[in-house]
Amino acid sequence: LVWTSFLGASIAFENRENVGVEFFTNKLPIKARKKLIIIMDMLSLVFFLFVIFYGMKFALQGWKVVSPATSIKMFFPYLGIPMGSLFCFVQILFNLIQNFYNE
Repeated sequence: LVWTSFLGASIAFENRENVGVEFFTNKLPIKARKKLIIIMDMLSLVFFLFVIFYGMKFALQGWKVVSPATSIKMFFPYLGIPMGSLFCFVQILFNLIQNFYNE
């Protein structure tokens, strides 16, 4: 479920279809809107860097834990957090680069 959620979020970031409040941003002039989008993308990159870092620490702790139901190490399900965050990070980075070149 974690893997699927993060893959869906990554696709949403790629297409810029993630949940947002466009009511306010659409009222801004185009230049201000583009600057705001760049700032939001940069903040998202910082957020996902933290999630990647701490998610990896969390996943590594799962190497010591075995699921009683499936008898697999919890590292593999927990790995979905940093990997999914990495996918989102890459998509946002591509969007940010694209925004710089489209200006």
